[in-house]
Amino acid sequence: MKKYTLCLLEAVDYKTAQRWLDDMARKGWELERCNRIFAAFRRVEDRPVRHFADLAAGWEDREDYLQLCADAGWERVSKVNGMDLFRALPGREVTPIQSDKGMEGRRYFRKKLAVEGVLLIVLFLVLAFLVPWLVSLRTDWRMQLLTSTGAQLTGLAVVLFALHLLWTLVHSLGLAVRYGRDREVPRSALPLCRARVALYWVSWLLYLLGQVLFPLFGLLFTQGVSVGMDTPTDAQWSVVEEAPVPTLERLGGENGDTFVLSLHKTQSFLVEGWDYAQCAGADALWCERYTCVSADAARQLVRAVQDAKAERGQNGYGVLTFSPQELPGADESWTAREETFVLLRRGTEVAFAGWRTGEETPPITRGETWERLLEALEWEETP
Repeated sequence: MKKYTLCLLEAVDYKTAQRWLDDMARKGWELERCNRIFAAFRRVEDRPVRHFADLAAGWEDREDYLQLCADAGWERVSKVNGMDLFRALPGREVTPIQSDKGMEGRRYFRKKLAVEGVLLIVLFLVLAFLVPWLVSLRTDWRMQLLTSTGAQLTGLAVVLFALHLLWTLVHSLGLAVRYGRDREVPRSALPLCRARVALYWVSWLLYLLGQVLFPLFGLLFTQGVSVGMDTPTDAQWSVVEEAPVPTLERLGGENGDTFVLSLHKTQSFLVEGWDYAQCAGADALWCERYTCVSADAARQLVRAVQDAKAERGQNGYGVLTFSPQELPGADESWTAREETFVLLRRGTEVAFAGWRTGEETPPITRGETWERLLEALEWEETP
């Protein structure tokens, strides 16, 4: 009979690992193998079970060291996370591998607490300064954080990794204080040690999801239409017509000579929306329409859209600076470039729309064009 359980322990807590192995031995479970996350035990009924955990070192992989351990009655089962995990050889009387407690403690302090403590401080400071600098390089980071599932998972991963570093640093300092007081290698609570290491693995899992799996999933399965320089087919137009976005023809124009058209769906934990662009001859139209999980998220998205449009030219319409203007059908509204571009928020919904028509573009906020825009967005004008 076998039993699988979490390991999730590091060398700085190898005395905690020893206590865990002792507890399993008292219940009649012998360690069979162990990796960074899981350990496998087998049931032993006919003999006492003995285990031992020690701090690993590079020279301990030599055959003479392993032979020394075997002569003392121990067989190394796993070398994992900076620890050597041993079990007693059947029918052998075992003697301690570490007999000098003072030497063991000094080795523990020099190799783990002192060295790793310095490395943790350096890594935490690098993370604290590097992440804000990398974020500052992206002018649309706030927009990405709201609309991209991958960016949200990556951001959460960075936060959890920083918490892990801080927790580990505090934990190591606490161990150093206890070692200085008692002059022996301290032990800690097993659940807290496992939780701290689990935080590390969860942060890397979220980072992998955010940087690789979700972008790949979005690339392969996100609904959208991209035509480029070709004329859109009827099937492609049917997808556009089902989306809650304005088109040139919905605003009173024609689409017969459309040669550039794109429609992409965005989805995250906070926002779901559409990004639409159309070019027909000298006319062009752009629209982004989002539904947020809350009105607060919608307000944050409005600020993100304003910053993104004001900081960099994009999608052929260039830099836009929005000014507040009260428009019917929206709780908050802004216009840019003589009212040919609008930014709207109504409850949990946010919309950005603008167009260019010939040499002189009329405002998109006037008369029948405005009513058609609200209808295309599936917004009803307020009385």
